[in-house]
Amino acid sequence: MRKFVGILIMIVVLTGCSGNHKQNDKTVIEIFHYKESMVTGLNSIGEAFMKEHKDVEIKTQMLATDYNAELKTKEISGRLPDLFASTPGEKALKPYIDSQSIVSVSNLDIISKLSKDIRESITFSDGEIYVVPLLNTVRGIIYNERLFKEAGLMEFPKTLSEMKTACKAFKDSGITPFACAGKDGWTLGSTIFQPGHEVFSPEDFYKKRDEKTMSFVDTSMPVFDFIDLYFDHVQEDFMNTDYIGSIELYALEEAAMIVQGPWAMTLISELNEELVDVSRMGAIPFKESDNKLYYDYDAYFSVSFNADLDLINDFFNFIVDGKGRDIFSKEIRAINPYNIEFDMTKVDMDINRYLSEGMIISDTQYINMPEGFWDTFASGMQQYAMGQVSKEEMLLQFDQSWDDLTGN
Repeated sequence: MRKFVGILIMIVVLTGCSGNHKQNDKTVIEIFHYKESMVTGLNSIGEAFMKEHKDVEIKTQMLATDYNAELKTKEISGRLPDLFASTPGEKALKPYIDSQSIVSVSNLDIISKLSKDIRESITFSDGEIYVVPLLNTVRGIIYNERLFKEAGLMEFPKTLSEMKTACKAFKDSGITPFACAGKDGWTLGSTIFQPGHEVFSPEDFYKKRDEKTMSFVDTSMPVFDFIDLYFDHVQEDFMNTDYIGSIELYALEEAAMIVQGPWAMTLISELNEELVDVSRMGAIPFKESDNKLYYDYDAYFSVSFNADLDLINDFFNFIVDGKGRDIFSKEIRAINPYNIEFDMTKVDMDINRYLSEGMIISDTQYINMPEGFWDTFASGMQQYAMGQVSKEEMLLQFDQSWDDLTGN
């Protein structure tokens, strides 16, 4: 199961070529993404679309690990898929734009259905839009409210001090507070450090970092208040636990909390369906007050220059206005910018409450970071967890990596 979910899932094996091409007298649309939770739903949408478009064949590939490396390989070899999940930031997509590997999607019908704020947030400096938002998500702490009550905790901790008290209560009751996947660095960098950096850094941090007038040391030291608490309250041998293993610990109720996004509920429910009704979500308490859920993109797609843009337009229309909308609602079931409703779990309801109350902090940093910088967060956090670098050394490494990747 670990190999099946964590490494590679292919709905239909790709042929090795890409773009607007014919196969068996059909136009092929190749889709490449990294979202495990979208596999079944996207496959169903593809099948339904092909029933209405007999001359089209949709082939979809999902790669859960090393996605960016594989995407780069496809680009270099001239096999860039028609649709591929991409980072929405201008820095990350600039190489594709400069090489004319992707096209503007500004005139797709689906873009006009986005709110003005969203459209503005994804408009690049040239006035064009190069990504189609499909899913949004949050990052926070999924927790087992039954274990909380059994430990005498009636509410989720809203402050760092309250989290310290909760962790002690769980330890005293023989429950591991946090399930940690230290072996998979993204679970430390993307879900913990990245949101914390957003909390403590000014919105123009990325500009000042480009100018070398601001360091990660200047802004992100407070993130370690939670990071240190977290590493002090995870399971033994956590650096040998991967993402699937951490989900298993939570699903077996050996751990009370896991720092993740709502996507984790897909596998949690498969391993222990009962937990769907007792799992909740709260914000990571980086501070003593005003803690918010970290809200950012989850699946945004770019369009290859070889793709049939009219056909891509039809495909997205099918999702938001056609039969695909109902499939999305029933099988993908995720936060989206098109008001596609779905049956919510308690985790989803908590997210919706944070959103409705404006208790979110939006991503302004990561989408403006150099391409591949997420891996710097991942490896740095792993090194810190193993005691190989100090706090300051880790943050200075981030500065150096930023400068290397930007050529400054």
